[in-house]
Amino acid sequence: MNEFKVAWNALLRWPLPVENEPRDQTRVLWAMPLVGLIVGLACWLLAGLLQLLIARTLLAGLIGGVVIVFFYVWSMRGRRLKALAEAGTAWEISREKSGQPWLQGVARLPQILCMGWLLAMTAGVFGLIVYSGTIWLIIPPVLATTALAESSRRQSGAGEGAWQYWLVALLIVLPVGVALSRIAAALLGLLAAWMVGSGSVRWSWLDNQDAEPWFVIALLEAAVLWIGLLVL
Repeated sequence: MNEFKVAWNALLRWPLPVENEPRDQTRVLWAMPLVGLIVGLACWLLAGLLQLLIARTLLAGLIGGVVIVFFYVWSMRGRRLKALAEAGTAWEISREKSGQPWLQGVARLPQILCMGWLLAMTAGVFGLIVYSGTIWLIIPPVLATTALAESSRRQSGAGEGAWQYWLVALLIVLPVGVALSRIAAALLGLLAAWMVGSGSVRWSWLDNQDAEPWFVIALLEAAVLWIGLLVL
């Protein structure tokens, strides 16, 4: 259980007591998709509660989009918004150094990135609630935490050859795809998560190594959410 608690503390804002630091860090990586599963289940239950109280209406979708995205961002300490803001700042600095200023009339690119991501996520949740595909809400946090586990393993060099967290993610994602009769979409999301975690998707202008994984993961989450919505 210590490995799960360490993964929980690394990802969420509610700390759990850890008795002893685990010796095998690879087990911490295995636990990360399970933490994502808990967050996804919480989002799914929130959406289901709204559908039960307000029915599957535009109002339920609107309220659910705002509430669930807020909970999602807040529960994981707002790292995505911070990374998006830092990415916007880094992009502006990079373009200025290269002598090719981008969007000269826009002075608030970091805020625009954050608001764009929030709107994309809110609209995605809105659509899933209205069209009754809320079980797909489980997949984005699972794939995000799995991609983060892969990224962490590659950066630290710990647990070379570890791959079990991908199996954990597959065992979670595949049943959701089967339940929605959208197996191909679920596997496509898994492939996108692997590309993000393996470093295949990178931005050389984003020098902050702490922000870059969360920035790419934020884009992954929005993409996976909309994959689920578009195939419903």
